[in-house]
Amino acid sequence: MVKESLAPSNIDIGQRIVEILRNSDFRMEAAFWMFDDGEWRLLIATPIVHEQGRIPAYDLFRSLVANVADTAAIGERVDLVSPSEGPITLFELAGHPVPLNRLIQEESIDGTWIEGAYIYFFDPHTFLTFED
Repeated sequence: MVKESLAPSNIDIGQRIVEILRNSDFRMEAAFWMFDDGEWRLLIATPIVHEQGRIPAYDLFRSLVANVADTAAIGERVDLVSPSEGPITLFELAGHPVPLNRLIQEESIDGTWIEGAYIYFFDPHTFLTFED
């Protein structure tokens, strides 16, 4: 059960980060807040994670969002993930279109239970194959 709603200020910070990343060379395929293990986390899916590793992905991310006001307030709650990782596949299972720009709390979307989410952008298309 979601005990703490996603703060409007966090939604705004996330939106600013998404806009910066979309207007840069950062290859982002999804960006959303997700309630997991009792806290809200901002997940950003990028193929950079499985192509170069998490450290280069975080280095590029930090260089791009360094000047975003209030980023430090959510810095420890940002996760860069591969488009092939679990949270992305969860929303893939939920069907299309994924509901964008609205708070989802304790809802079933096409039979997939979503405890909490706020999705800014969702277009995963770079998946690892078995050979990768």
